Amino acid sequence: MTVNIATNATRVVASDDEAESAPLALDEALILKRITETAWQVCDSRHLPHRPGYLLGFVENVPDGVELMQLGEKFIWTRFPTMSAALAHVAATAYVTATRRSTGDLAWIS
Repeated sequence: MTVNIATNATRVVASDDEAESAPLALDEALILKRITETAWQVCDSRHLPHRPGYLLGFVENVPDGVELMQLGEKFIWTRFPTMSAALAHVAATAYVTATRRSTGDLAWIS
C-alpha cells in the first residue's frame, strides 16, 4: 500500500510497475512507502519506480522527531520536529538535490 502524504489519500497498487506518472506538483506527488515500522521511502509518484527521479530519500521516526536521509551528491541527513516539516523540505530541495545526485557519487541510484 502507498500513502500520499500531501492529501492523506491512500492509493493501492498491485505492484510498483502499475504506478503511473501524474501531472502534480511535487508536494502533491510525494508518497511514502513503508519499509519498516518506523521508516519509509520518500518517492515522487510522477516518475515510474526504478527510474531516475522516483526515489528521493528515506524518513524515519526517531525519539526527537523525524530523520530525513536525502540522496544528493552524497547522502544528506537532517532532523526535523515533524514528518510534515521533513516532507516540505524534500519538496523544496528536490530539484537541487537531484541535480547534484546526477553528477555525484550517488548517480548510480535510480
